Amino acid sequence: MSASTRRFRRIGRHQVFVAACVVLAACLMASVVATAAPPEGKGKGGGDAQLDHRGKQTPPIKLGTSGGWGADIANGFCCGGTLGALVTDGSARYLLSNFHVLAGDVVSGGNARVSGLGDQVIQPGLIDVSCNAASAQLVGVLRGYGDPFGGANVDAAIAEVVDGMVAENGEILGIGTLSSATAAPFVRQRVKKSGRTTGLTSSKVSAVNATVSVAYDTECAGGARGTVT
Repeated sequence: MSASTRRFRRIGRHQVFVAACVVLAACLMASVVATAAPPEGKGKGGGDAQLDHRGKQTPPIKLGTSGGWGADIANGFCCGGTLGALVTDGSARYLLSNFHVLAGDVVSGGNARVSGLGDQVIQPGLIDVSCNAASAQLVGVLRGYGDPFGGANVDAAIAEVVDGMVAENGEILGIGTLSSATAAPFVRQRVKKSGRTTGLTSSKVSAVNATVSVAYDTECAGGARGTVT
């Protein structure tokens, strides 16, 4: 599994701010399943310095990597998150990430635009290329999302893969490829995640069916949109 965290970088400086993080990537829709074969690789608590989760990759890219909306810049900051997994609806392949990473700009205040279907998704995210989209690469096109404020009980978005830009087996950095079959969670189940900010980590499930509250902004470094539980 990969984690998706949205972070900010002030344009022209190296000051980084943490925003809301939510790991609900596997819950987008029942008809969307991860592709590929059984898991492989070893996880390490606290991340793995040998893996580069933030750098620009040579295509086809592996997932669990830095990415985001190609225009995610506003209010003197740029943002980014994680491109989490490869999924399919049976006819097309998509990058799976979070709504707040790929489509979370809902007001035009700080950049005179809002995110929407058809937007470009890049790797790495703007936060890791000094806010310069020309230094990143186009890997997907936004095709759908679940907005927690729109009635969706999920924070997720999908971008259709640009041909040749993403590993066809959906390999995730430090983890490998995933099974197309899902597994029910249980307490003390061993899990891994691979993402832009914390890298590769591993742990055990401590609880299931939890209720959490997550705060969201209206755009990159924008005002508070509200909290969803």
